[in-house]
Formats: sequence, C-alpha cells, structure tokens
Amino acid sequence: MQVPALSNISNSELMVNLKALTLREREAIAEVILHLSEVDRRRLYRDAGYSSLFAYCTEGLRYSEGGAYRRITAARCLKDHPELYEKVKSGKITLCAVVELSKVITMENRAEILALSEGKPKAEVQRIVATYGDVKPVGRESVRVKKVNVSSEPDLLFAPSSILNEGAQMVEKERFTITFDADSEFMTLYAEVKALSGAFRFEDVFRLALKGYISRKSPKEREKRREDKKAIKDNVSPMASRHIPLPVRDKVHMRDGARCTFTSPDGRRCGETHAPEVDHIIPHALGGSSQDPENLRLLCRCHNTLMAERVFGAGKVRSYHTKKEFSLNS
Repeated sequence: MQVPALSNISNSELMVNLKALTLREREAIAEVILHLSEVDRRRLYRDAGYSSLFAYCTEGLRYSEGGAYRRITAARCLKDHPELYEKVKSGKITLCAVVELSKVITMENRAEILALSEGKPKAEVQRIVATYGDVKPVGRESVRVKKVNVSSEPDLLFAPSSILNEGAQMVEKERFTITFDADSEFMTLYAEVKALSGAFRFEDVFRLALKGYISRKSPKEREKRREDKKAIKDNVSPMASRHIPLPVRDKVHMRDGARCTFTSPDGRRCGETHAPEVDHIIPHALGGSSQDPENLRLLCRCHNTLMAERVFGAGKVRSYHTKKEFSLNS
C-alpha cells in the first residue's frame, strides 16, 4: 500500500488539515476512554475471551502496554470524575496528565486541581501533583525486558575442517537484558540460593530457582515422578466431597495446557496462564463430580467468576466472596 502523497497540497491547507486532525484525535481519545470505562463497568472483556481489561486492550485492541495502561487509568478515573471527559475532548487536559492526576485527585480537590492543570504539559502537572502530598501507589510493577542478539565466532581451534574450508560463520545467539527493582527479602533469598547452589552469575541462580519451582509445582513433572516411582497413590476422596485429588488436577492441567479454556462466542480462547483454577463444568453444588476430569476444566479467576455468575447469579457470587473475605480477615 502506497503512502498518500501530500506534495500537491498548499502550505496553508496542510496546516489547516493537521490542526483538524489533532482535534479529531483528541475527540477520539475521549471517546475511547469513555467506552473503555463502560466496558470495564460491565466487564465485557470476559465475554470476549480476555482475562482482564488490560489483556483486552493489548491483545484485542492492539495497544502497546504503555498505551493500554494510560487509557485504562484514565477510563477508571473517569468513573469518579466525569468532568475529565470534556477536559480531554477539548484538549485542555492531555491523556498523560490524567494519568498523573489519577494519583491524587479526590472529590474534594478535583475542582481546584483540574483548574490548575488545564493547558499544562506533563512535567508541570507532575509538579502540581507533588504539592498535593503523598502520591497514591499505582500498583504497577516496573520490569524491563530487552531482547538483544549477541554474535559470536565459532572456536576455530576445534572446528571441523569443513567449517575452516568454507569460512567461519558468525553465530547469533538470542539474549535478553532484564532490569527490575527488588527488596531486601529478595536479596536475602538470592544470597541463600547462590550459597546453596554454588552459582556465581545472576542468570545461573535464577535458572536454578525457576527449574526448582517447575520441578515441584509443574503437573507434568509431578506426573513424571509418579510414573518413575510406579507408586501413584489413590488419593480419590469420596464422591460426595468437592475435593479434587492431585492426580486429577494434574491431568486437567496437562490436558488444558495450563491455560484458561474459556472461549468467547466468536471462538477466541482466553488462554490466560497466570494461576489458572480448576473449575467444575457441572458445579459440585448441582451434583457435578470432582473426580472425573471430563467434568473439570481450567479457567482463570476472571472467567471462573463469570461462569459462577451465569449459574448462580452475580448477587449470590458477590455475597459468597464477601463472606469469604470477612472470614479470612476476622
């Protein structure tokens, strides 16, 4: 597809067109955060096969992670402060400014802080936000992963004659640079693993820790150990129990690929891999088996809740979670 040519447009027309486009762009951003706010309120991303609004924005709407974060933050801020819609639409307050304001804006200070922030660039809004005391934590972990390709030459001293004759080929290895912040507890654990393992490099220590976790927690690895020992215990509870035996859980995890199996009406599978839960297709309360893998499936927390709401109603599910949280905190 060719890029449209603008060479035949006059200077004045070019500038007028660009100004009109920026106006439409601001209006579009305001409409996007308004619609996202309503999608979030109705939690429609669940029905579309996504485990979160963030997943919907990055995977479904194809925003970058940063772009999704800014729009979601603005959409949720808009719920409590609807004045932001017109401010963003008119260009008085930018999307980045809304993200900064979301850290301190309240019902009490919003009229003042919005007035102070109108027409201000992000840096100035940050200074305004700083005058309102402690900034609320945004709960966003900072982890940066950078992919790099490292080229290395083969060891010519031990290389086969065929390689020497054809000329040494550069070998390109895929590497990643990872940067993150850690607390003192993490560093204490790191030092302990390093001492136990005898590893010297950060990469080696992390690799050992990750492999150790997978060895202990992976259903596939546990099943392999059972087969090797040929001593799989029959830990099946009575049919009346809702307890799901560990061997059954492992089979469900392996069958479903350790991913959420929820599928939207248009055929999109959620596929969330973070902490999938084993869910009863026919609920235990309605007589569903906890021992038959065919009555079990993996769902992420979001879609597990959605399916419970469809069977028992949103009110009853909310009541159940409220009582559960109360019992845990009491």
